[in-house]
Amino acid sequence: MKCLTTKLEKRPASSQIFGDGTDLLVGTYQLNSNTNSGKNDSSYDGELYLIGTEDLDINCSLNLNAGIFRFVLDEDGNCVLALTDGRLVIVKFNNQKLYSAAQFKVCSQMLLDCSILDNQILSANTNGRVFLVNVEDGSILSNFVGHKSTYGLDECEVWCCTWINRQICATGAEDGILKIWDLRCSSSSGEQQIIKHSAGVTSLYKLNDYQIMSGSYDDNLRLFDWRNLKEPLSTLKLNGGIWEVTEIENNYFILACMYGAKVLQRRFNPVRMLCPSPIASCPECHNLQSPWVCCLQCYQLIKDESEKIKQKMLGNNS
Repeated sequence: MKCLTTKLEKRPASSQIFGDGTDLLVGTYQLNSNTNSGKNDSSYDGELYLIGTEDLDINCSLNLNAGIFRFVLDEDGNCVLALTDGRLVIVKFNNQKLYSAAQFKVCSQMLLDCSILDNQILSANTNGRVFLVNVEDGSILSNFVGHKSTYGLDECEVWCCTWINRQICATGAEDGILKIWDLRCSSSSGEQQIIKHSAGVTSLYKLNDYQIMSGSYDDNLRLFDWRNLKEPLSTLKLNGGIWEVTEIENNYFILACMYGAKVLQRRFNPVRMLCPSPIASCPECHNLQSPWVCCLQCYQLIKDESEKIKQKMLGNNS
């Protein structure tokens, strides 16, 4: 199998196709340890890269002086970054350059995820808090404790959050709970529904107006109707915690898992594994990956050029 790779200076953590598909945005997240002073100090560093999809050449980059845990794109192609120093940064692309158009200090803890809808950004941090931020001026419209640690600790990492509509959002955390919030209510009464997973909730993906997918450390991908979370519509066992779900075509998805990646197809409510065999492997450390998944062991960004994604998926199941 033919693959293109490029090695980045910092560890890639997330990526999305940008613009008309000729470029790829890659966010990086690097832990730097400093032991020279005799103290076990550490800091995070990160950079946003714009990479051509044909040859994987780096077109430009923007250093954020903090790790990029996750990012999202809005309808206009602007990029919203959740950074390890508690900032939300809005990045735009113009004249072949990435530049910071706005940045807002939200908290002193690490931001783990963000989601944008209209002029509001939803974000969450490592201390269990959920934030609603105005895009125009960075003012915090709402700030509440969304999740509490089950171990009696102050911190509870809220790994994922997503808008469902203008009034409803969802959060998932290391406490293993998926929560649906009605933002028209106060934070004490806004929690509408919850469902417990057997391990932390690591990713959320809004499928349509009424359905969301949750990935978990328990290796299961679940499909829910958020209006009734009592039982999932579908559950699929995978190989490792599911940290990212990306739709590549209508009802076709790529999932980034802890121990590899999978391609799935959704037919009505059931979600089934469409590609049981790996569809790409890192040529340097030979970890099994899927197209556009970043290998976190040797910092390679992998592109499968052997076939088009859909042809590959259908061929493996014919």
